[in-house]
Amino acid sequence: MCEEENILISQLEELKVEGQLLDHTFIDVVIVEKSTLEDEQKFKCGMLM
Repeated sequence: MCEEENILISQLEELKVEGQLLDHTFIDVVIVEKSTLEDEQKFKCGMLM
């Protein structure tokens, strides 16, 4: 049920690696997005179990 979130998180991980070649602002945004997604995932997974 949480597959979609896992895919999004892995895509964000890839973006973060690419983003290290860019500016730090981009990296910060990706990290925030990733942690928000992980929190939502924990919440959704917890609710479904």
